[in-house]
Amino acid sequence: MIRRALFRSGYGDLVLFSILALCWGTSFVAIEVGLEYVPPLLFAGLRYGVAGLIVLGYAAVATDRFRPADRTEWLSVGVAGVFLIAFYHALLYVGELYVPGAIAATVASTAPILTAAFAGAVLPRERLAPAGVVGLVLGLIGVVVVVRPSPTGLETELLLGAGLVFGAAIAFAVGTVLARPLDAGLPLETLQAWAMLVGAAVLLVGAPLRGCLLYTS
Repeated sequence: MIRRALFRSGYGDLVLFSILALCWGTSFVAIEVGLEYVPPLLFAGLRYGVAGLIVLGYAAVATDRFRPADRTEWLSVGVAGVFLIAFYHALLYVGELYVPGAIAATVASTAPILTAAFAGAVLPRERLAPAGVVGLVLGLIGVVVVVRPSPTGLETELLLGAGLVFGAAIAFAVGTVLARPLDAGLPLETLQAWAMLVGAAVLLVGAPLRGCLLYTS
């Protein structure tokens, strides 16, 4: 009864949003701490390998299909796994070797803005209105103000890390736009599970190449 009253009053949405913000925001701090002990690509690959297995188990119980059935669905999984999981987290985790979690979270938050921009450029139905263009520009300016790039000393390292995280946001935006036309009705839980597993595999294969991604042990 209390839960029903909570959601009917509108506070339920606020609670869910607060939980999402807490989980999403603290994950950047958790990454920063974990990178003290585990190389970035290995860390990300193990994390999403475990998460993918858990979500796949849930999908097997909660949905009518726990695996993709045709080429289009596998392509959708592949795009999500490579761009939204592998590329995004590879660049994010390596970037957090050089910037604090707070800055990484701020830069990564440009992903929705970039998604709207790319969708407007590629998908005719998603064209940005003038107000959307203004919002896009203001959002990017805000990120630059937060990072405060400078060409010298430790600030150069900060700029490098911010650039890598911004690359992660670009990868996320590109993957989101590419995946949109491939929506084949695959249950969301199943799509997420297999995308995590595909992304984890790419990350783990790339883990020995971490030196190529600016990581040194």
